[in-house]
Amino acid sequence: MGRLQGLVAIVTGASSGFGEAIAKAYTKEGADVVIADIAEEGGKRVEKEIAEAKGEGRGSAVFLRFDCTKKDDWAKGLQLAKEKFGKLDIVVNNAGTTYKKQPSIEVSEADFDKVVNVNVKSIYQSVMVVMPYFVERKSGQFINTSSVAGTRVRPGMVWYGGTKGFVNVVS
Repeated sequence: MGRLQGLVAIVTGASSGFGEAIAKAYTKEGADVVIADIAEEGGKRVEKEIAEAKGEGRGSAVFLRFDCTKKDDWAKGLQLAKEKFGKLDIVVNNAGTTYKKQPSIEVSEADFDKVVNVNVKSIYQSVMVVMPYFVERKSGQFINTSSVAGTRVRPGMVWYGGTKGFVNVVS
């Protein structure tokens, strides 16, 4: 039996990279996972690969096209977890974005807004939607992925580093 047997998680940014690895590791350890991502092709691929990785005690996964910055998508994710798996135990706020390395005064407002919305506001949205459910159940965990940039900002990545510093402070 895996260490996460019987648990249910939403993993954001799970169509590639760290999120994909987290989703696959969680299912290997017995958790059922909602693969929450805006990238449909990658999310469906991860869902398929998890389904094909047969083994006793493995959890399953379902893909949900999901914009982590939208409150309505968090509500859909919580609802899907409850309908498909019966509950939700863990939220992994892994989705993140950045911009091209450049002087801070050259970062466009659109790039600034995107990095703040994905890296910071998404955590706020997850808490606003899921925390009441966790409080009602008297159980639940949030895991927020950060970066070394949250403690050591690289030149040309000040705004990104600031968002990861936020994650470090609220986690």
